[in-house]
Amino acid sequence: MDYYFVIVSAIAGGISGAIVSFFGFKKISTTVLGVVLFSTIIGIGKTPAVKTTIMSYFDEHYAIKQEIMEKMSAFRDIPEVAKKLKSFKNVKDAQLYSRVLVHKGIKRLSFDELMVWNETRLEMAKLSKQVCVGLWNGNLTDEVLLNSMAKLDKLYFNNWVEFSIKAAKLEVKAAAYLHTTRDDFNQGVVAIANLYGELAKTKIGAAFAAGPQISDDDACWAMKTLLSGATKIDKKVSEKFLRQMSMM
Repeated sequence: MDYYFVIVSAIAGGISGAIVSFFGFKKISTTVLGVVLFSTIIGIGKTPAVKTTIMSYFDEHYAIKQEIMEKMSAFRDIPEVAKKLKSFKNVKDAQLYSRVLVHKGIKRLSFDELMVWNETRLEMAKLSKQVCVGLWNGNLTDEVLLNSMAKLDKLYFNNWVEFSIKAAKLEVKAAAYLHTTRDDFNQGVVAIANLYGELAKTKIGAAFAAGPQISDDDACWAMKTLLSGATKIDKKVSEKFLRQMSMM
């Protein structure tokens, strides 16, 4: 099995939490489609540095793919994950398992870790409008994520890897977490809206009223407002808001 596709699905699961779920719409799967993994070609370059230089001419994402594989190796080393991955007969099922496992595990992170998760998503939203809009409507492809990851500061990239692996470990252990409801998300939105003026409150209300039909500019503005606002509201409200958002 080519574990690259599995690993990308796992790390993609770590950035999940699209607002579109609030409206009852199904998120678009972030499954790798049509990506050629040039690292499987034998005999090109005798050293990693040479190989990376050469292969980058053919695949602009080659370097970031290699970094993902290296830093996410701990994901495959989780005993429960390794056993489960070996049981799959095709990559598609392994991808789905990995993405869902990490996504479901985010809600089990500590509040401090959820804040790091939130900060990383905000940074990605600032770097890429496609990611920013995708966090609202769920339309995030692996191509978009790879482009964004390549631009991330190493601190944020490493944070993403760390909380993805931590989430997987917590999920396989079914670690306890603070349970939340949709009302907790709603209360967080209201608290964030109240941080700003009447115009901002009106725009946030209009964004939720528009749902998936919102314009890209308005979706991105609303997403960044929610992510940045989550760091400024009451801690208890913020924790429940972020924990509920992670399950969307």
